[in-house]
Amino acid sequence: MGIKLLVDIQPLLRRRTGVGNYIFYLLRELLNDARVEDVVGVSGWRFYQRDELMSLLFSNATSCPSPDKGRLGGVFLLRHIPYLRQIRGAVQALRLKLEWARYHDYVFWGGNYTLPRLHGLKSIVTVYDFSHLHYPEFHPADRVKFLKAHLPGVMVRASAVAVISEATREDLYATLGKTVKLPPVFVVSPAAADSVVREGVRERYALPPQFILSVGTLEPRKNVARLLEAYKQLEPALQAAWPLLLVGDSGWLTQTLAATLAQESHVRWIGYVPDADMTGLYQAAGVFAYVSLFEGFGMPVLEAMTNGVPVLTSNSSSLPEVAGGAAILVNPLSVDDIADSLRTLLLDDDLRLALKALGVARANQFSWQVSASHFLDCCETIR
Repeated sequence: MGIKLLVDIQPLLRRRTGVGNYIFYLLRELLNDARVEDVVGVSGWRFYQRDELMSLLFSNATSCPSPDKGRLGGVFLLRHIPYLRQIRGAVQALRLKLEWARYHDYVFWGGNYTLPRLHGLKSIVTVYDFSHLHYPEFHPADRVKFLKAHLPGVMVRASAVAVISEATREDLYATLGKTVKLPPVFVVSPAAADSVVREGVRERYALPPQFILSVGTLEPRKNVARLLEAYKQLEPALQAAWPLLLVGDSGWLTQTLAATLAQESHVRWIGYVPDADMTGLYQAAGVFAYVSLFEGFGMPVLEAMTNGVPVLTSNSSSLPEVAGGAAILVNPLSVDDIADSLRTLLLDDDLRLALKALGVARANQFSWQVSASHFLDCCETIR
């Protein structure tokens, strides 16, 4: 008998970013894996049978697989309800309890730090990072409070834990592992999405001939303020030749930074860009800079390397692990280090060519097919 999965697909029912993309691409592989007998999506009270999931995930791979615009708009409104996570979890647990006779032999995958409270449920929870412990000031207060209060209990209830890097696994043992008896922990790394180049990206975004690209939600943890200060240390002629383009949604605690960006003549904040256009943006970039303070993996680094962009990134958390010797590493707390390394990269054509080749080779070591296989190995241990 094959593996049967219940999957919390709530992160897919809104505009996808890191967690949503991870679940999206991994779930697509799981649906097509011969070891999987059935997959059912769960979002609160709603269940999505396998045929519905196939339609949502494959009908238009470049867009958010929400059932309809009205429901998606409702999701955005619901996010502002107090204790929404707890309410959704309780509703989910109730529905599963009522359907227990049918789904008792399924493995539940909670892909976003949470699991329903249901006795006897075989489950895997995915944990991406512990930045809420290391940098609580860089997260919304309600998120930090929720994770601190509930994540230890989730670890106790889980049959297994999936993390996205060795760095996160080590962090898990060093933090919660001191106070909680952990279940088996598996590394299920992400991979880059399939490269589909959409026509007209350069014209649509009025891209300059060459530029530095940085991708990520505009929030303090992404360290954009220091990247901007480092960029401003570059000579005016170098700035003119290499504009800085920032891609990503507005996050939190960024009002001052957003105002500063608007005043910089060679810096442009594009905002959110749909997946369909991201490959074209990466491939048009000459250099990729990602100096985040803390990451569980750092998907933009892998995406840039996949598309042949030389990378400059942080020497902390999981980012050296992802870079695998194929990027320039800098101290994300040192504006001078970022500026000096960025200047070197921009002025050295041979270095950029070497990093491009190294990056592509490193990115080829990751695939969603392999990730799905590791995830199913995890499922095999708890069935």
